[in-house]
Amino acid sequence: MKRQNVMEEDWDYLLILDACRYDYFKGMYNEYLEGDLERRNSGAGSTMEWLPKTFNDGMNHDVSYFSGNAYINSLGLTLEDLGVESSHWKATEHFGLIVDVWDEGWNNDYQTVLPQTIFDYLEKSPSLDRVIMHFVQPHCPYLHPQYSAKYGAWNNRDKIKKSNESDDPPDFYEKVKNYVFSNLLGKIFEDDVRKFRIRKIANEFINVPSYKKFEKIYRNYNLKEIKNFYKHNLRTLLKVISKNKNVFDGKVVITSDHGECLGENNLLGHQSGVHVKELIEVPWFILKS
Repeated sequence: MKRQNVMEEDWDYLLILDACRYDYFKGMYNEYLEGDLERRNSGAGSTMEWLPKTFNDGMNHDVSYFSGNAYINSLGLTLEDLGVESSHWKATEHFGLIVDVWDEGWNNDYQTVLPQTIFDYLEKSPSLDRVIMHFVQPHCPYLHPQYSAKYGAWNNRDKIKKSNESDDPPDFYEKVKNYVFSNLLGKIFEDDVRKFRIRKIANEFINVPSYKKFEKIYRNYNLKEIKNFYKHNLRTLLKVISKNKNVFDGKVVITSDHGECLGENNLLGHQSGVHVKELIEVPWFILKS
């Protein structure tokens, strides 16, 4: 499987579908789009791992980045500023222009940036010679009518909005609870599903927080529902791309930063350093012009 080398490839428009698995994309893209599909290795299990690996050769003065993901922002914040330990990568050192759609185009009802909003900003904003469009979907929160965004929102934006706030330190009881249900449980069980199940049961008797973003979703929906939500997000995004494809006046490539685990190997969501096939295998799709 060929490695995904974004900046060494030929494209005018690069569409990043956040957390898009190759197999799910392969199963539905031809309902909406025509083109050539390859499987690529993104080499990353998360966006914060993918960014420094992918954009590491200095400034790309000719690239505009329309970002639905707050990790790529025009504020000069590093990944470490946003909670990623020991990562000094920041978008303003790599892209000639960054449009903060994650901020200006935020949808409060869905607690995310909707796919059409990225296209809206592309049409009304100036851009450079090459364009990257970073969509949140198929990443949660899900757009399915049976899903509630309160169970898992795209919280990178909140990290920026709350950067000047500080939480009260936990009391002794909270420290003990956090140790037992996070540290100790993590040493006993490596997989997500068993940890999530135990904490879900414990939460019926005492208030046990969700220690991972995807855990709150798992507490309220089963795996079959989550898979359907994920498919709905991807299908919604592909429909929007198909509807707007006439705005492109150059070569279009669709790819992803990483995939998503949906119960395989008892894993849920995605995580830096975890390189199972569900996370690293992503589409490399050249849209037919």
